[in-house]
Amino acid sequence: MQAFYALATEDYRQLAGARDWNADLASHAVDGRVKLLDVACGSGKFPTALVASGLAAQPVLGVDLLDPSAFSIAEARTALAPPFVAAAEHEVLLQNFSGTGYDVAWATHALYALPPGELAAGVTRMVGALRPGGFGVVAQASS
Repeated sequence: MQAFYALATEDYRQLAGARDWNADLASHAVDGRVKLLDVACGSGKFPTALVASGLAAQPVLGVDLLDPSAFSIAEARTALAPPFVAAAEHEVLLQNFSGTGYDVAWATHALYALPPGELAAGVTRMVGALRPGGFGVVAQASS
């Protein structure tokens, strides 16, 4: 796991610097908050990288943690720091998720874990979780 965390930490550092996350998140805030779905939340290393890169204190990011692993949800929850605030937990496969109304949904190092025959259903669930005008992100390693 430590080798994966080392790789993920560097990948997330680069992803945090790849776009203007402050602008993206602020533009999707409703009443100073963003309702965020972290698909396959894993270890919480991506939110940690965003905070380390200088993510603004506002808006508050209320994070729903989605992962089929209770261990991963617990790891991600303990890694969250302001402006991230843990909200709901969903110990379920993405393909079986039924939540809606999210301002932002992201899947970082996540969708490769879906069986190929279930990828379309998983992506459909993720897109369906967004409110109209919501912002979705898929970050996937190519090699």
